[in-house]
Amino acid sequence: MFPVINDYYLNGNSKAFDKHMDDPRTKAIEWFAWGGLVLFVLGLICTMIFVSGNIVRANGMAGRDTPSQDNSIHIDGVDVCCNPQAMTPVIRNAKKGDDLGKGVKPPPMTPVRPTPPPSPPPTPPKK
Repeated sequence: MFPVINDYYLNGNSKAFDKHMDDPRTKAIEWFAWGGLVLFVLGLICTMIFVSGNIVRANGMAGRDTPSQDNSIHIDGVDVCCNPQAMTPVIRNAKKGDDLGKGVKPPPMTPVRPTPPPSPPPTPPKK
C-alpha cells in the first residue's frame, strides 16, 4: 500500500486511490470480513434456537407436574465414603451418666509457640 499512498497523497494522482482494490490481499480481507459477518449472524441464530428450545422444554416440564404426584424424597440409608461405621450416633458410644445434651467435646489442641519479632535491618558501617 505504500506506493499507492505516496502516489495519491504526495503526487496528487486521484486514479491511484482505488489501485489497492486490485491487490489480492485486499480482496481476501474483504472476503474474510463478509465471512465473519455471516458466521456472527449464524451464531446468533443458533443461540436463539438453543434458548427457545430450552424455554419450550422447561415450560413443557412445568405443565406435566401435577399436585397428585409424590415428589417427596425418601432416604433409606446414608453411606459416607463406603464406611458404615463413620455415621455411628453418639448415643451408642455414650457411657452411663453422660450428659448427651452437651454434645461431643473437641479433642485438646496443641499450643503454638509464638513467633519472634523480626529483627531490624543491619545498619551500614559509617566511613
